[in-house]
Amino acid sequence: MKRSSTSKSVSGSRGRSPTAVTKAKKNVNIQDLATSQAFQPPIYLMVFLCLLPTLVLLAKISSTHAWIRFQLGVSVVVSIVGYLITSYMIPLVAPKLLPKLYGVDIGKRGLGGKHDGEKVPESMGIVSGCVFMICIGVIQVCVARGNDQLMEFNASLSSICFAVLLGLCDDIIDIKWKHKLQIGAFMALPLLISYQGGTTILIPEIGPLRKFFNDNKSMGDTFIGNLLQIEIDGEGSLFDLGFLYYVYMFVLIVFCTNSINIYAGINGLEVGQSVVMACSVSVVNLLELTWRGGSQEDILSGDGRNHLFSLMLMLPFISTSLALLKFNFYPAKVFVGDVYPYYAGMTLATSAILGHFAKSLFLLMVPQLLNFVYSLPQLFHFVPIPRHRLPK
Repeated sequence: MKRSSTSKSVSGSRGRSPTAVTKAKKNVNIQDLATSQAFQPPIYLMVFLCLLPTLVLLAKISSTHAWIRFQLGVSVVVSIVGYLITSYMIPLVAPKLLPKLYGVDIGKRGLGGKHDGEKVPESMGIVSGCVFMICIGVIQVCVARGNDQLMEFNASLSSICFAVLLGLCDDIIDIKWKHKLQIGAFMALPLLISYQGGTTILIPEIGPLRKFFNDNKSMGDTFIGNLLQIEIDGEGSLFDLGFLYYVYMFVLIVFCTNSINIYAGINGLEVGQSVVMACSVSVVNLLELTWRGGSQEDILSGDGRNHLFSLMLMLPFISTSLALLKFNFYPAKVFVGDVYPYYAGMTLATSAILGHFAKSLFLLMVPQLLNFVYSLPQLFHFVPIPRHRLPK
């Protein structure tokens, strides 16, 4: 037995120099060695700190009234279940998609070891997207009251479902950029039709700016003032955009669905930035609800009900995204594909538009806006577009 083992060992290294054998042994674990020695950010601590303001404000607003506590309680329970289901389903679905939809992580390429050139399942955002839509459907059944709320839930689910389908089709047939913009117009229709909020913006106290819009501080005498409705009252100018506000919301939807997809290419970047923005949107909603007063009527007055609806969209989105991030963070076990960026952007746009703070969303998307401006030469093909991942 000993001689046979020795013979097998010698025959296995036959034809290879001792230097080559030593080099091969060194390269076998170089990927694992590089991963272990690389800087690993404290992902769990970062997630906790990101969620902390939301959790604190959520506990505060939940202690006010029974109906608000019930709605938020249902959202939290459904979100936790959504996290568990997404975490359970991703390892089951990933091997099924691997033969047809996969990518190769260039962060692991060329270092040797067992992960060099390894196929990584693509389009796993379909799992979190489907679970997220199911969560929204369950919340709708539990808390929706009246035709207005039903219309908002149905419009949200329709637009998000369109975004999931667009992302999946893009992963399979590689849709051209101009066609994506055309399809985005149809995805925006349910939101624009169901929007029932105001179309005004507040112009700050800037003399030349206010004079430009309205010379006589009444219904406009200028060309723009005659085209739009402008009222100046108190410290600011109330500028009614009218139909142009719907144009702005359409542009916002198209921008959100594409900006996250552009600002991508690194393990965990798409999901990570979406979680940060979703937590920020949740904090905005909770602050708006907290500042309204102590009674339930005060909290849900005006746009309060819309902020509560927006918050109920964000909670399951955050939980299902965190489950996906667990597998997509470096070193990635799965890729999110184009499905996740599209429906994540649509979810953020839906939350902002139906939550009646569409103007504020751009402040939360400054990195995506800067990256979009930086990417314009590539989008218009003035410079070549590099691929972040090698598909085969």
